[in-house]
Amino acid sequence: MTQLKLSYWHKFGKKGDWFVRTNMSWDFNNSVDLMNEMVSVVRNHKVDDVFDLSWRFGKLGTLSFHINPSWQYATSQRQDYTTRSTWDLNYGPTLSLNLPHDISFNTDLRIIQRRGYDDHTMNDNNLIWNANLSWSFTKSKSCTLSLEGYDILQQLSSTRRILNAQGITEIWYNSVPSYLMLHLQWKFHKIPINKKM
Repeated sequence: MTQLKLSYWHKFGKKGDWFVRTNMSWDFNNSVDLMNEMVSVVRNHKVDDVFDLSWRFGKLGTLSFHINPSWQYATSQRQDYTTRSTWDLNYGPTLSLNLPHDISFNTDLRIIQRRGYDDHTMNDNNLIWNANLSWSFTKSKSCTLSLEGYDILQQLSSTRRILNAQGITEIWYNSVPSYLMLHLQWKFHKIPINKKM
């Protein structure tokens, strides 16, 4: 496997309240496997980029936009192999707010698109919305009550299909793709006896 990476980040604006970050990568994987008593060699090229643009508006919070395009190209000299050129695109905004009375709110909206797959069920569009509301209700902020919602719009399927290195569809199962959960966290610390002395 061969991998090349390029990363860049920069702060700008009068107060340095804007931030841009990008991580680009190229991966090459020469996958060798045994199928029906014959050697199967598949060459995979994958180009991926993660780009984030963020704006911090004082102590109140941060607004960000995220985009992650990914392209995979797989070829083989096998007679029964179909060359694959697939696209995955993930993009959307993220908002973090610091509210009065030690309340924080975080939410993100993601559009996930996939194109170029042989299986038509894999060429899909999903709108994913997640949110979290937290409240630290003690003076020491040691206790936090939070309500978390994942896939609130219930767009994700319990069956997930992807391509492995040989270009074959694999099926992954997630029994709970959408949920609402209440958390209670308590942080505590104890000074060691030797430090007390």
